[in-house]
Amino acid sequence: MNLKITRALVKKLLDLANGESIPAAQFKGPLFDSLLKEGFICSKSNKSITRYYVTDKATFRSVLGDYNDGLKDLEGTLAILQKESISRSEQVQIAGNSKIRQVRSCKGFLINSYESVACSLNGCPFTIAPPDGSYVFVADYETFEIPSNAIVVGVENMENFRQIQKQKYLFENLNSPVIFAARYPQSKDLITWLQRIPNNYVHFGDLDLAGVFIYQNEFYAKLQDRASFFIPSDVETRIQNGSTERYDNQLERFEKMEIIDTRIAPVVKLIKHYHKGYDQEGFIE
Repeated sequence: MNLKITRALVKKLLDLANGESIPAAQFKGPLFDSLLKEGFICSKSNKSITRYYVTDKATFRSVLGDYNDGLKDLEGTLAILQKESISRSEQVQIAGNSKIRQVRSCKGFLINSYESVACSLNGCPFTIAPPDGSYVFVADYETFEIPSNAIVVGVENMENFRQIQKQKYLFENLNSPVIFAARYPQSKDLITWLQRIPNNYVHFGDLDLAGVFIYQNEFYAKLQDRASFFIPSDVETRIQNGSTERYDNQLERFEKMEIIDTRIAPVVKLIKHYHKGYDQEGFIE
């Protein structure tokens, strides 16, 4: 039976297993229909109200696991569903089933740098110094601490992120340690971490309308003036030599986009003037 295990469902089943009765109005769906049909629960009516109850509590508990593994141990499953967060291994230890509750096994984001940056993770020293052609995945981002003067550069495209050494020339004038971050897999983990730390953030993406939209709606809206959009010194030349097709494909969706960070208004003006957008991969030397 394709059954979604919810806290409300388990609580009702526990009430029945502990000898309580449940109003029929709260007890609907294929599981309850089957339990009633097979005689594992019974009904009784009092005036206009019908209630369900169990006559043999031991048998009732024993058959629930036949419907779904997550119902073999009602108390254990309820404990899993009530925890604020839980791992797959904990679910196995409690209820013998790692999939009672959906768990993101791959939370976090990628980081990279073209120079060593001393950080800490889970309270221990952690130096970011991946060899050229590699990067590091930070899963426990809740405890990931970086130098107070470090600048986080969010890289939208993976080819740029993978070859960050070839784009060092773009950021050498920052005079601060630079940590590059990529939202892979796509999630809110990176912005959640950025909201927790006090560091400045620079968004490094495509010079097109979609790139501006991503920056404004996913980063500037949450970080405000701690966030900025990367604008190269030769921005006009790059846009002038960009793609008309890229601009045309994005125009209908983003033409009336509101510019909430006025610092990027000149970039948007250039994009619309030349009717072109510039792909970030062009920065790789």
